[in-house]
Amino acid sequence: MTVHVAGAGLAGLAAAWQAARAGHCVVVHEAAGGAGGRCRSIDVGGLGRPIDNGTHVLLGANRTALDFLEATAGPRALREAAARDLPFMDLESGARWTVEVSGGGLRALSGCGGVRVPARILGGMLGLLPRGTVAETYGALGPAYARLIAPLALAIFNRPPGEVEAAALAPVLHRLARGGRGALRPHLPRGNLGPAWVAPILASLASQGVELSTRDPLRAIAAEGGYVRSATFGSGAVTLGDGDALILALPPWALGLLPPGIRPPSFETGAVVCAHFAVPGLRHFPDGAAMMGLTGGTAQWLARTGETLSVTVSAARDLVGLASEDIAARLWRDAASALGMAVGMAVASPPPFRVIKERRATASLRHRFGPGSAIARLYFAGGWTRAPAPDTIETAVLSGIDAAGCLAPAV
Repeated sequence: MTVHVAGAGLAGLAAAWQAARAGHCVVVHEAAGGAGGRCRSIDVGGLGRPIDNGTHVLLGANRTALDFLEATAGPRALREAAARDLPFMDLESGARWTVEVSGGGLRALSGCGGVRVPARILGGMLGLLPRGTVAETYGALGPAYARLIAPLALAIFNRPPGEVEAAALAPVLHRLARGGRGALRPHLPRGNLGPAWVAPILASLASQGVELSTRDPLRAIAAEGGYVRSATFGSGAVTLGDGDALILALPPWALGLLPPGIRPPSFETGAVVCAHFAVPGLRHFPDGAAMMGLTGGTAQWLARTGETLSVTVSAARDLVGLASEDIAARLWRDAASALGMAVGMAVASPPPFRVIKERRATASLRHRFGPGSAIARLYFAGGWTRAPAPDTIETAVLSGIDAAGCLAPAV
């Protein structure tokens, strides 16, 4: 039995790993020149170092993705933040606080005398799966909404809180709140994504006999009698015999080739903008943090890889149309203010930078799509398939494992 996986993003790689573990022969077909999908490294001039296309972070509560990376890429694939909690700063007021898990719930803890900011997001509000958007449901909580719920909703769903259903956010917050003190601890790649994650995953898959065919896009699918019968890739047509299967680990906008009987999913996309700055001497963030959240400005998240400072903006559809120079100036001003780098550095003149615009960084559906389909032996994977859950690394890995779990036993 052979399982063909179309797409070598993390969903496709997780599906291949799970299928190989179950004893199947696996071939992964990738349209691009390398694996990784939305998690990829880029070699660029000007910075003197490689960068990632964006800031990719896992939290301690993302156990499926963390376990997958440890099993495939090894324990040194991730660097765990020394601080268990997420520090924040408001760029307008200068206020600082941390978001942490405490007593089975989430709270925002002010830096001024340890004063608690109310964060009533558990109990009845979660148990009833509230209606309306996040902004409508939680906006009345005041500081707890502004300092805790809104930033997390924006980062998790890559959409403004006024466009995210509270019923979709509530289970995510509940899982974080029940995850213990390490649930919010950030885990970032140890170095760049390519060598830290993708290359070791591919080596692990190769050791299990998984084949990877790059520059090999899926071009057509043929189904007959309720079964998928063949798939045509750039490298040629593949006939699927009894017991063979096809897993589509593709973004929803690449699914226009589905056979009759399966309606392509209706989706919306969210943009992310990330600016990478070369900052000599950048050693650490305050209090051992691996990343830092910002409100009250344009920048939303700061992260560090060596001497590269990465500044990320989610739900960035109003930003992607600007020139890279203008984006860099805005984000550098916010980052310099947050980290206190204005002394001895020209805030108005950013250091060498590279701006990455991911116009379709995430996809959102209202209803789940997959892993099974109306066509036998045809399955779907991808973070977007698990709607209304967010399209994240965690959901991508989960979806790949789920898709492979639908396969018939290997013989």
